Amino acid sequence: MLCQRQIERAGLCCALALCATDAAIAQSGSAAPDTSNLPIYTMNDITMRVSDIGAQQTSTPRAGGPKTIFASTTNQFGPGFFVRGPSFLTDDYQGVGADATTGLQLQTLAFEGGVTVAGMVAFFVFFDANDIQLDGFGIQFPRLGVQRWEFIDPSPLSPVLINEAGFLKVVAATAAQNTSLGIPSTVVWSQSAIAPSLGFNSGVPGAGTGIASNTVYGFDITVTPTPGAGIALLLTGLAGAARRRRSAA
Repeated sequence: MLCQRQIERAGLCCALALCATDAAIAQSGSAAPDTSNLPIYTMNDITMRVSDIGAQQTSTPRAGGPKTIFASTTNQFGPGFFVRGPSFLTDDYQGVGADATTGLQLQTLAFEGGVTVAGMVAFFVFFDANDIQLDGFGIQFPRLGVQRWEFIDPSPLSPVLINEAGFLKVVAATAAQNTSLGIPSTVVWSQSAIAPSLGFNSGVPGAGTGIASNTVYGFDITVTPTPGAGIALLLTGLAGAARRRRSAA
């Protein structure tokens, strides 16, 4: 749990929360998410990993396993932006290396940020590049503070399907959606001027509205390989081998 001194060090002061309460998203990515029918999960429903920002992060991808297609988490303290329910923040992403451009199943979403009161809910909603809503889910945060969260396989009810490129919108829940608290959520999303380490981001106002125009919000997207992609690659390889054998004969 982060203390007040750590939160201030991250540039997340109460004054910023007040000035950003009703911040409007301008330009691209401005379509408001519909969270009315999105599921809300707790730590008892899905696997969550949480670590303090600044802690060493290590991962070893498995061949043929889930693939990270976009990464903008920096594992460093930086400025953040507050939003109070039902307002939202948005950032664009262009993933790389996916075996399809649409219908990708979300395996893990990493998020640098948090809530100001334990038990508050935030929604994570994916849009396509034309700003049309695709899918999403809600998380009830078990603790307050700004940390690095990983939501693993956040689809116990149905797969969360996204595109290789689009927008991620983080929505602060309303008082009615915060059934355990009865107050609107206040959600923080950390930012950095560092370019994504994997994939691309426009870094312009509206696509990532916040403290500065050249910032990117901290999030990573990992997807499950599209069913049949491995079989298609295998068949392509076998066909190539057969052609080579015929040519050598």
